Amino acid sequence: PFTLLGLPTGLDFTPKTARVGDVITLTGQGLSSVTEVKFGDGTSTAAGFQRMTSTGGVVSLAVTVPANATSGPI
Repeated sequence: PFTLLGLPTGLDFTPKTARVGDVITLTGQGLSSVTEVKFGDGTSTAAGFQRMTSTGGVVSLAVTVPANATSGPI
């Protein structure tokens, strides 16, 4: 069995291009429940990330691009 949590919405990321080992920042709604981030339409290994919360309660993720990441959706 599994539990479907609400999908993140309104996603954006900076910078718009990155290389392996770079850190990108994901922002949007519903990121507090994220447990895994993958690149290349989900084909990469799970990326390491750190959850950050601003004083206004907005959650963002600082994600390190993994070694086997390819171009494509995050």
